[in-house]
Amino acid sequence: MQKIDRMVASITLLVMFLAACGPLVGSLSNQAGTQTGISAEVMETVTARSRQQGSAGQFLETALANTTEIAETTTAQVMQDKAAYQATSTAIVPVLEELPTYGVGPLQGDVAWLHKPVTINLNGYQQFGYANDYPQTTARDFVLAADITWNTQFGSSGCGFMFRSDADRKSPSQFMMVLTRFAYGTLIFSAMVNGSITNMQIYYPWTKDKSFNWFNDATNRLVVVARGQLIDIFTNGVLVAELDTTREPPSTLQLPVMPTPAFNSSSSQLQAYQQAAEQNLQITNQLAEELLQAQQNYNKNKVASLRDGFLGFLGMSTAGSAVCKFSDAWLFILRLQSTATPPFTPVGAGTPSAGTPSLTPAPAYTITP
Repeated sequence: MQKIDRMVASITLLVMFLAACGPLVGSLSNQAGTQTGISAEVMETVTARSRQQGSAGQFLETALANTTEIAETTTAQVMQDKAAYQATSTAIVPVLEELPTYGVGPLQGDVAWLHKPVTINLNGYQQFGYANDYPQTTARDFVLAADITWNTQFGSSGCGFMFRSDADRKSPSQFMMVLTRFAYGTLIFSAMVNGSITNMQIYYPWTKDKSFNWFNDATNRLVVVARGQLIDIFTNGVLVAELDTTREPPSTLQLPVMPTPAFNSSSSQLQAYQQAAEQNLQITNQLAEELLQAQQNYNKNKVASLRDGFLGFLGMSTAGSAVCKFSDAWLFILRLQSTATPPFTPVGAGTPSAGTPSLTPAPAYTITP
């Protein structure tokens, strides 16, 4: 019986050794074929012996069958892991190729996640929505990118990112970067500390990014590069803003000129223009009020304390409906003390696309809260 036990142990070790060694040499497909062939050959030998040894041989045959099953399961798992690795490697290649556009080298950090498409649907007054399939991930310095397709009933509603958040739903401390359709496209950066707006900066992407499309159902790519208190913001591959999160809010609200209707406009065109003008006035007053709050609450030390935290996609509805669709999204976490490399503009970036209005930049008047 001891002799049989030693044989069982030897065969078990042999088969498990063959399974364990499989991934180390040659292709996995060839290993699987070799593994099956060796197992079959050994099995035939043991089966022949079992007929001569009776019950002892039967026990030996069962033991080998069990170890063979372990070997085949191990081989299958290796094949599955290889396929998953290859799929992931293929998926992150476009991310690594895109990074230099934003002044980031592929070796300066790691891809944290690739996000499947997600939609935030909102309806009502002052509604906020968040989405992220990787809520456990936190980041300090990073690159966050997504294609954003929007449809908002009011121009002050928008879509974007929240980051360095403490995830407090009632009184959050976090940064927010939101794109809205107001004034041909407005980018609003805001800092919240314990639920109160503490900083605010406003930019107009279309003044630099000529491909920016502010119409409903349009898609623009938003990328945020965060390094300490410095933030670079890109739309459609164009650097549209560089900001310091601790810089105090502006003293005035700068707005672009709203075009006047042509002298030969029809009554319906004049009515549409009047409605747009009234909505713009409401949004302007709302932004001026928020800027005033940011000025009153501004505290450089409190803003500077937002160094790390959770991040994800953000939808905001000031009134009515707002739909924000995020796709081709990814997060790249930078290692600490990374240095920027000069960004470059890809061929064709920043050129007007079909259906995008040609606009003349430069704000024309200011409002002091």
